[in-house]
Amino acid sequence: MEFRGYMHSMILSELEDAVGMENVSTGIGQKLAYGTDYFWIPRMVLDKGGEPVLPDFVVRPGSAEEVSKVLRIANYYKLPVQTWGGGSGSQGGALPVAGGISLDTKRMDKLLDIDTESGTITCETGMIFQTLEWYANEKGYSVMHMPSCLTCCTVGGALAHNGIGILSTKYGKIDDQCLSVEVVLPNGDIINTLPVPKHSSGPNLLSLFLGSEGTLGIMTKARFKMVKLPEVRRHHAFLFDSISTGYSACREIVQTVKPSVMRLFDEAETVSIIKKVIGFEKKGAFMNLTVEGIARIVDVEEELILAIAKKYGAEYLGSEYGEKWFENRITFFYPGHIMNNPQMFGTMDTISTYDNIEKIYWAMKRTVEENFSGVRFISHSSHWYDWGCMNYSRFIIDEPPDDEQECIRLHNRIWNAGVRAAIANGGTRHSAALLKSVRSYDYSRQLYQNKTEVLSTVDSADYNWAAVQRGMYLMANDITSSSNTVYYTLGNYSYNGVSLPVAAKTGTSQLGEGKTNNAIFMCYAPFDDPEIAVAIVVERGLSGANLSRMARNVLDAYFSLGSISNTAERENSLLK
Repeated sequence: MEFRGYMHSMILSELEDAVGMENVSTGIGQKLAYGTDYFWIPRMVLDKGGEPVLPDFVVRPGSAEEVSKVLRIANYYKLPVQTWGGGSGSQGGALPVAGGISLDTKRMDKLLDIDTESGTITCETGMIFQTLEWYANEKGYSVMHMPSCLTCCTVGGALAHNGIGILSTKYGKIDDQCLSVEVVLPNGDIINTLPVPKHSSGPNLLSLFLGSEGTLGIMTKARFKMVKLPEVRRHHAFLFDSISTGYSACREIVQTVKPSVMRLFDEAETVSIIKKVIGFEKKGAFMNLTVEGIARIVDVEEELILAIAKKYGAEYLGSEYGEKWFENRITFFYPGHIMNNPQMFGTMDTISTYDNIEKIYWAMKRTVEENFSGVRFISHSSHWYDWGCMNYSRFIIDEPPDDEQECIRLHNRIWNAGVRAAIANGGTRHSAALLKSVRSYDYSRQLYQNKTEVLSTVDSADYNWAAVQRGMYLMANDITSSSNTVYYTLGNYSYNGVSLPVAAKTGTSQLGEGKTNNAIFMCYAPFDDPEIAVAIVVERGLSGANLSRMARNVLDAYFSLGSISNTAERENSLLK
């Protein structure tokens, strides 16, 4: 929504009254700063001379009370509000895509308290996180939250996104480090969560706001626990022959001791990012590890870690590369190593248990690399737990299309394909084959029997599969859930008086304005004991429902095999 003339002046005067004239901006130069972050898309649009997304007003409140006033004004005029901290996001989450108010929190940057007896530190959330860490360091403590954006993200941004710093394997995520917050609710009310997280006494409000990404309120103050600075902090590096071996070794390490940092890079990221940042040039899966704490305890932990790494055939690289990695931890994905135009990239981080995480990695990698030419897939695993870890996977296109809209569509297609591979990596995906079996002309001998290769499997709860199957059944058999075409073609399907209910799903691949959509249709039958599955894709086919008649013909041909003559059966035997 764009406000002009008298209405614009009315809103502007009220905002200036709320926070001071000097803390409200409407000039194009000021607003441009809030129309782009580290996400490559808005930067590409600007580089190509496109129109950026801009707020109508930039507002910089200095307290929770001023935030409250701004939100009450926004509510009255139905203005969207985007909270802006350091602008360090890489996914466009704080961009003012609907205009309205960009609410910059950085005036709220005061240190409020350091309690060394309790080991806590309290601050306003507009403070840059590095500054908070320095305040703690002066007293011999650390918050132990070190994201790559440490030097440019605000405390509030880290809280809103439930940040996970590099030390999470030992010290946890920011929701493990935060004790309480002050929040301004969307209606302007100011609340405080309990001084410490709730235990056994009902819902924990703190957990409600952490990770809510500004949708439930604006956090203005926060209290964190502190940890005494470690007596020693030692760095190590290893090289595994494969990502698979690395997964096994890292799982055993983290289930034995708790390093503060452990990152395992796949072969592709080892020969690209690792080589670029720290100068390591060997092939394999690189792993850096940091262990810290009381020296005597660290000595024992190092001994155990080295023994486990040796067990899995790792090459020990010493401390040099581990130290280099730690020294460059902040610059890794921020200047000067962040990917820039014309390079295009996307992130697809996924967390899972150990029994499934490697399957997800391979499913995403194969999906991206096999379906999109010229795309590089790199991944590392971090944030390790007793039960699993996180894959931080990215796709990179060095030479993206010149047209910005084509660029964005390609980004979304790759991202959707990778994420769907992670989510759907649970049924069983077999290699494609044209023939099931081949028999001699008189059926006396079987000349060929296909044995399908399992390419990937997905582990998902039975109730999830049941919900999917029920939805597909309704698509074919319930007129209220289906299109008329699908229902009248496949609803209550039977052959020769035998009921053979079908489960189906339509799909439409939208190609953009002025282009005819591709059509997709899938089905299987019988619903309760499947014998045949059909998948049809027709370029420029308009919509998936249009293909249901084609699927019906396939089903009719399949279920007719048992009732036709011997000659015909032999002619159709390749279908069996």
